[in-house]
Amino acid sequence: MKAQKAIAKPIFIVRLPAAFPIERVQHVQNIMVQHLGSEYNVLVIVDDKRKGHEIKFECHNANYSNIEWEALEKRVNSIIK
Repeated sequence: MKAQKAIAKPIFIVRLPAAFPIERVQHVQNIMVQHLGSEYNVLVIVDDKRKGHEIKFECHNANYSNIEWEALEKRVNSIIK
């Protein structure tokens, strides 16, 4: 029997701004893993270099079209809010 090559899950990164309340960081991590953990490896980062209140998303090891990425961003925004 030939061994199958394991395919790594994409890495989904949530970049929280420095002003994000630290007590909510773990909450965001838990929610993201709960909703996306079966599809992605999830990493939540507090980015001290980012100003303002906007949350940014990145995804690595995945090739999305603009439409697919917009749908994923909309999905993730609804999870966080």
